[in-house]
Amino acid sequence: MKYNWDEMEDAQKMRAVEEEMRLTTHNGTTKDDLVEIMRFLSRQLAECQRALSLACAKLPAMPDELGRLEDMFLYQAAQAKVGEK
Repeated sequence: MKYNWDEMEDAQKMRAVEEEMRLTTHNGTTKDDLVEIMRFLSRQLAECQRALSLACAKLPAMPDELGRLEDMFLYQAAQAKVGEK
């Protein structure tokens, strides 16, 4: 492995991912590094999804407002919030 993923901070891992993505060829990238990159990005995505879900759960939405929400994601979040009441 080119990187010691266990000892890297998230910011360092992101820089490593960016560095790998800028490479013209990936012949020097090990399978272990690719797997670690996928694990890291997967965790980042899960964190972003959780944060977005929490933010959407805090959106004020009343049942009479649901018809005006054109974005399906916001509509679903509002439906879930109404279902909790």
